[in-house]
Amino acid sequence: MVVLALIARGGVSGVDLVDELDGLFPPGTIYPALARLERNGRLVATFRRASTGRKRKEYDLSGSGADDLAQASAEWSELRDAVDRVLEGLPIGT
Repeated sequence: MVVLALIARGGVSGVDLVDELDGLFPPGTIYPALARLERNGRLVATFRRASTGRKRKEYDLSGSGADDLAQASAEWSELRDAVDRVLEGLPIGT
């Protein structure tokens, strides 16, 4: 979900993700995740010129990637709300 949310910003490269997620995920996990998401049709990759003039592979969400992000975000919100209720000493289902 985190990778999809960052890519939803548009035109994100693997290097951008490694920099953004520094300390949260090991760098060696980002590129395999990108490859898997692209292979599964969740991402669309395009080669674009960076400000340095070099080509770089940038990712955008596909329609199914956007759907997955929306579903994961909704599930995360429900989980976060339930945890907040528990921490506040309230019943989860109320």
